[in-house]
This record gives sequence, C-alpha cells and structure tokens, in this order.
Amino acid sequence: MFGIQFYPTPKPVVEMMMDKVEWSGVRFVLEPSAGKGDIVDGVAKRLKGKVHQIECVEIDPDLREVLRGRGCCVVGDDFLRWSSYTRYDLVVMNPPFKDGDKHLAHALDLMRHGGQIVCLLNAATLQRTESAFRADLYRRLKEYGATIETLHGAFSGAERRTDVDVSLVYVNIPRESEDDSLLEDLTEAEVMDGTGGDVNDLVDADFFRGLVQRYNYEARAGLEIIDHYERLKKYIPCQDGTGETQIINLSVATKEFKYVADGVMSKENAYLRELRHKYWEALFASREMQGMMTRDVREKYMAKLEQFRSYDFTLANIFQIKIDLSKALVQNVEDAILAMFDKLTYQHSMSKNTNVHYYDGWKTNDCCKVKAKVIVPFYGLYDNRWGGSWSEYKARDYLMELEKVLTYLDNGRTDGMTCDKVIMETFHAFRYSGEKIRCKYFDLEFKKKGTVHIFFTNDEVLKKFNIFGGRKKNWLPLHCQEGCCADCL
Repeated sequence: MFGIQFYPTPKPVVEMMMDKVEWSGVRFVLEPSAGKGDIVDGVAKRLKGKVHQIECVEIDPDLREVLRGRGCCVVGDDFLRWSSYTRYDLVVMNPPFKDGDKHLAHALDLMRHGGQIVCLLNAATLQRTESAFRADLYRRLKEYGATIETLHGAFSGAERRTDVDVSLVYVNIPRESEDDSLLEDLTEAEVMDGTGGDVNDLVDADFFRGLVQRYNYEARAGLEIIDHYERLKKYIPCQDGTGETQIINLSVATKEFKYVADGVMSKENAYLRELRHKYWEALFASREMQGMMTRDVREKYMAKLEQFRSYDFTLANIFQIKIDLSKALVQNVEDAILAMFDKLTYQHSMSKNTNVHYYDGWKTNDCCKVKAKVIVPFYGLYDNRWGGSWSEYKARDYLMELEKVLTYLDNGRTDGMTCDKVIMETFHAFRYSGEKIRCKYFDLEFKKKGTVHIFFTNDEVLKKFNIFGGRKKNWLPLHCQEGCCADCL
C-alpha cells in the first residue's frame, strides 16, 4: 500500500532500539524514515514527562499525511536530499533496506557535531563491504566505536513479514573536540552555498532564493560564534573565586529562554529556532508572498508562526507552501471576495444595527450592493498632533486586498500600477492634501477624519463583484443567476 520498501518496525524491535539509547541528555530527536510513526511512539514513551522535540522525515506523501494526522512534526521528505542545522541529540531510524547504507552515512554526516544514532539495516549491508562506499561506511563506524548486533527473524512476525536478518547499529559520536583557535571568517563559498557572490549583496534577483541565502549566512555565522564560545569558555576569567560567574557570557534572545536555562535546549538549537521564526515571519509579511495570499490566509499562517520554529528555512519548504496555496487558491480567493463584499456593503452601511452614528455608517454603502462610491473607516488614519501626519499603512492592507479581489474577477486584464505602490509614492512625497489618487480599479480620497472614500472606475468589474456577492448569498432572482437583467442590480 505504501511502497515496496515500507516495512513497519515491530514493537519488540522498537523496544530493543530504545534500550540502546542513553536517555539522560536526549531532548531533540530525528526519525528520518518515520513511516507511520512506530519508532516515534517508542521515543515519545521514553521521553514522557520531559520537554522534548521529535521531528520526522518521510518520503511517502500518504505516510506524511498519516504522521501529520497523528500530530507529528514532519520537517522533510527525502532524507537523502534533506539537511538541517539543528543539533539533534538522537537519530533513530529504520531506513529502506535497499539504500540503508546511504541513509546511515547521511545520518553520520548530520550528526558530525555529536550525538547518538540507532539504526536498523539489512544485515548484508555491513557483511558485504566489497564496494568502496560500504567499506568507507564500515570504517567510519569502527572509528566511532559503533556496536553492531545481528537480529535473526526480527521481522518474521511483523505487520509486513520478511525473513531478512537485520543489524542493529548503535553509534555514540562524541561532541566536537575542543579547538583553541579563534573564530575564523566565513568564506564567500560558505555564505553563498558555493554559488559565489558578494557577501554584502546576499539577495539575488530571485527574492526567495536571496532570502534563503541570508538565512543560511546568519545560521552558519551564529552557530560558529556559539561553537567557539563553548570551546573557549574555560579560558574566560570569572568575577570571583567560585568559578561560576564569568566576565563574558553568551546568551540567546529567545522566547524559549527557560528551556535553555533549564538545560532542555542547547544555545545552538534555541538560536536556530529563533532565526527560523524571524525569517518565516519576514516571508509571510513580504509583498512577494502577500501576492499569493488573501488576508485571512496570511493571518492563519502568521498565527502558526510558533510551529515554523521547527521547519528549516529552505527553498523546498517555501515551494511546498506555494504549492499548498495554489491548491487552495480558488476557494481562498472566493472566500476573500465574499468577505470584502460584506465589508463594503452591510458592515459599513447605515442598515447595520451597531452603526448608530454617522461616523460608523454611510448612505453610500448599500446594505446589499456595492455602489460606485463607498466609505470605509480606519482608526488612527490621521494624527492632528505636531502639525499633522498620515498613517496610510493602516488602510493599505485593506486596499491591497480589495485590488486583489477585483484583479481575480477581472482575470488580470487591466494594466496599471498596484495601489500599494501608488499609495507609497503618494505619501512618501509628504504632500498629500486630500486629492484623488488614481489606482487600477478605483480612485481614492483619504480624509483626515479617519476614512477613505473609494470610487470604482471599472463598471464591468464592479458589476461582476456585485453578481458574485449576490449569487453567493442567494439574492439574485431564480430566473437570473448571471445578473443579466435590471432587476438583479
């Protein structure tokens, strides 16, 4: 059902894997071939009652959905092409028998800073080391002092049976040896992922690629500083004779500081999680991403920012979000059109019960139809103090959403400068005095009393807007669902 290489790990074997681990310092765990979560369950059971993070990688899309449905944190798909800056304490894995050697070698690379690995392999993988790759893998395991135990018939009574013997490999890679050398400058090759370029000009023509390059630079630079501090800490003098209060101290500014102080989370992982949060937030707030999102969708992603601390800021993860947005685009846009229709009609009309003051409701805003002129309030749009100043940004997001809705209804046929750019250019000149501002689908007048007057200039698109809203609310006559007669509008 899930592929010919999918062999769920039997519970007795999971327990044997768990028994290999020294659990006292384990908090961050990776399961790189998670399947449907059998090993994850074993890890969670051993860490019950302790603050911990278990992250999964799984190549099968159906199994990824199974894992997400169980509340697992899925951070990647193809482990052999996946990498992370996270410093895991433990990698526990039952990789596909066919490529088990490649998976174990990649895990060794990932854990080069130190930590434990528990891995199930086809026993023949380490018994037949004729190939140079397997010979090198076996050499690395010996250097680390790995233990290799052969299990006979471990899968003979499993959910998916096989008589293949397996090897249970345990490796405890020591933490990096101390290095007394001072921090060396990062090379351009490190900064730019081998693509070359100027360190001072990290953003290239591709916005998303440039943002990822910035993230990679900050991740590597920060980790390098932390690593060197930890190595040199013993040489830093203390304020008193207790040996506890050092003159120089390094801390990470993070909301998760308590976990760092309690020793649950390393400075390295705390730094990475805070850095990811910063870049995911910047991405969702960027104009490039806003063009793909309605306001409601963007707010949903922003509300889930804490979850994104676990996800590396990579092009693959960004593109997956773009794919997810594309799949839901039609429904998201239609929801946005209807929400905007409600705001421009009933919400700011005189017919709404709560609009008892003229400031809150206008006759220009019909309760069932968007007219050629509407008025929308924005609190704090203009400040009379100190000679007066505009806060046009309070209205910009709303107007960008309106333009996005009309562009969808127009199928993008109308050319012109975006209202975002028009508003920015107008107000950055510091000369606005209430005149009309011309945008693609409407003119705007900003009023000092805290309102924006919107004059729709494209009658055809406005008609489509009203027909869409009327149809969704079942207001159009049964004989006319296309707004083709005078009774409809």
